[in-house]
Amino acid sequence: MLRLLNNIVRRDDGVSAVEFALVMPMMILMLTGFVELGRAFVQAQTLEKGVRAAALFVARTDYPPTSANLDTARNLARKGTVVAAAPDLMPGWDSPTASLDFTYGSYAVSTDVSLPVIRVVARVPYVPIMPLLMSKHGLNFGHLEASHEQVHVGH
Repeated sequence: MLRLLNNIVRRDDGVSAVEFALVMPMMILMLTGFVELGRAFVQAQTLEKGVRAAALFVARTDYPPTSANLDTARNLARKGTVVAAAPDLMPGWDSPTASLDFTYGSYAVSTDVSLPVIRVVARVPYVPIMPLLMSKHGLNFGHLEASHEQVHVGH
């Protein structure tokens, strides 16, 4: 009987399965966090691309731009196209906290020459793949923000 108990204690057949079962929840949580972080980077690049396209478009229109030109630039920033019915490039644009602002300034080349500058700033909330899991563990990416300044060059 003592020999049988001794054999059971010394066996290690299922040790790696038990260790894997103990480590797996933490591995899944870390993998999910890395996926969300990667998605946030991709969405930030998408937002930057849209803001840059909008600024380049406005820089090549009348100065100051007309409301029609600004609407077209908004579509470029949000949708990646001038078509208003197209889907958004990224989720979050429908949020009331999302914003897209156009401001105008000037850049002094010398004491007597200054160039008009258009600045486009977008701020969009990040929408995670698994919002409940992320907020439960304190992972909140907040808002993504991108800006671009472009000298007005006209037509």
